[in-house]
Amino acid sequence: VIADVIGEKPYNYAESMQLSKDICAQVQERVADMGYTRYKVVVQTFIAEACNQGMRISSRCLWDPETDGFAEFSYSNTQMHVTTVVFGLYWE
Repeated sequence: VIADVIGEKPYNYAESMQLSKDICAQVQERVADMGYTRYKVVVQTFIAEACNQGMRISSRCLWDPETDGFAEFSYSNTQMHVTTVVFGLYWE
């Protein structure tokens, strides 16, 4: 999803919010298509300009390690770094 949306686009601060929303929506749709009906899904996307700087991302929440989990994916081109994190929280 990220490679399809971002490709080799140049970084543009004004467009990064909409790109982030588009990526989140597409990832959430694909996860929903997988049939995880008993899970609440939270998707976060971070976009940063690639200009020789670092980015650290951390998250914290209360969950059940038996049923809840997460996945992350990072993508970079010459202009930007994109990281998407998907949290799956079991819901009874």
